Amino acid sequence: MKPLFYFLIISIVVLFSCNSNDHNKISLVGKWYQVSFKEGYAEFEFHPKYVIVFSHHIGYSKIDYKIEDDSLKYPSIGYSAKISPQSDSIINFIGYKVTSTLVRWNESTAPFESVPGPIKNKEDSLKYKSYLDKFNERAKQAYLKEGIYLQEE
Repeated sequence: MKPLFYFLIISIVVLFSCNSNDHNKISLVGKWYQVSFKEGYAEFEFHPKYVIVFSHHIGYSKIDYKIEDDSLKYPSIGYSAKISPQSDSIINFIGYKVTSTLVRWNESTAPFESVPGPIKNKEDSLKYKSYLDKFNERAKQAYLKEGIYLQEE
């Protein structure tokens, strides 16, 4: 009788946990990129509480963020945008005047190299140069994929 009782309790718990709204929560944790003619190319490494961004326009930036309902908020800079998932690998951020599209990084296409932090010594400088060279190559490929052709100097 006890095993049947335990089975019943476990079944009820599993059944109710499957119906919870947790599966509807939006998770950005992972590696993403965006490319546009206006905004340029940027790579994002989302962690549970902060994001590391690297782009041609702003360079390296580490920003705290939070997700509330269907909005992404950067409290330290006063920015928020509505999150509009298009699929598992494409998300639109709809902000005040700009809609940005982030694409989840496909590791099978090219490995994602974490953005090096602030430069403190010569070794950091070499890591940064290596990252920047690969970043520029990934940017060039992303521009071409989007049909944006850059004039070579």
